[in-house]
Amino acid sequence: MVSSDAKFAPLETIKQPVLPDFMALDRGLTAPPEDKGESVLTCPPVIDVDVAADSEVDDTAAILFGLATDVDRLRRLLPSLLFSYGSSKANMLVLIPEGTENIDIHETYFRNRGLNLTLKTSPLEFTARYFGLVEAFTEHIENNLPNVKWVSFVDDDTFFPSLATIGKRLATIDATKRHYIGSLSEADIQVKEFGPIAFGGAGVFVSKPLLETMHTVYQKCQDLGTQPGDQKVAHCIKKFGNTDLTLWDSLYQMDIRGEPDGLFESGRRFNSLHHWQSWYNKDVVKMSTIAAVAGRNSVLRRWRFDERITGKGQRTFWVLTNGYSMVKYTIDASANAESVGFDKVEKTWDGDDKVFEKRLGPLRPRDQPGVKKERWMLTEATVIGHNVHQLYSRELDEAHSLIELIWLGTLDGSGTSD
Repeated sequence: MVSSDAKFAPLETIKQPVLPDFMALDRGLTAPPEDKGESVLTCPPVIDVDVAADSEVDDTAAILFGLATDVDRLRRLLPSLLFSYGSSKANMLVLIPEGTENIDIHETYFRNRGLNLTLKTSPLEFTARYFGLVEAFTEHIENNLPNVKWVSFVDDDTFFPSLATIGKRLATIDATKRHYIGSLSEADIQVKEFGPIAFGGAGVFVSKPLLETMHTVYQKCQDLGTQPGDQKVAHCIKKFGNTDLTLWDSLYQMDIRGEPDGLFESGRRFNSLHHWQSWYNKDVVKMSTIAAVAGRNSVLRRWRFDERITGKGQRTFWVLTNGYSMVKYTIDASANAESVGFDKVEKTWDGDDKVFEKRLGPLRPRDQPGVKKERWMLTEATVIGHNVHQLYSRELDEAHSLIELIWLGTLDGSGTSD
């Protein structure tokens, strides 16, 4: 395991052989008979790969996250909330509907499970309650958290693969000045409708001085209308805050519908994700299980391996997107792997390409002449002892194909190989 500051290429190459040959199994997963007295079940090779240590979480203590939701959704989203916030030192302030009963019991429930969370009721409707965090943030900081430097407006389904990475980056910024940080939607049509604002699902970060400015005009901004909360935050800052939006492209609103495979497999660094159980469905907690042995920065990292020329004049190779998929590519032997265009995002979701190119850059099509793709998707990820077992599956017409990757951890819980 190398330094948390280590930088990795968007697509790395493993030169050693990785996968053994596939083996046909009868129903009931019966192992095939021995061949000539020797077992055909051979142990595959162990491959060493560099993985980055996680960043220290100390800087997250300077961040107060705010949500407007209800207790039922918090319980349903608890696994993702625990992965995002549970191992950090960040605080959470959650505005829930007025009339919610047993606040102390609910708060104790979440705290006992690892969330440093405070529940506060609000009489406001949802969109107004989101902006109501400005007032709630200010009061909570003054009474309980004087050392907080940043507040963050998030949705309850905002997912942070590595909050420590965000804390570390925020720590490099002068928090005594006004800052408004976030990202645009991937869909330009959304930006045209709502403006070039920090979209809330990706996470909106505001420095304490800017929060104080917003608080002095709180009611004026609250009365601006009934627009969505992130839009009202942006409107208030534009009208009274005199602060431009600082874009962080590693924060993702994920305004895409359909199959998001191409974006997840793009090799990009994701510091936040959104809409993962509404606009599309992906188990982000299962996806991130690999962090237990290979660190949080290993989630969605890409490796290319097992490149070879077949007797049919074809070139085959594999690409692993860690925690998401394994894809076998078959192209003409005269072409090279780079000809596929792995520096571009594969457009696998719905909508016109031009809607997304401003944010994501030029896209490559799902179907390319001369390129065959066979995709195995992550279906299971389990921590067993010091190791993580990932199961990637591909459904065929009359059978299914499985690949198991075992990431070998060390006794201290870190991982160095798979």
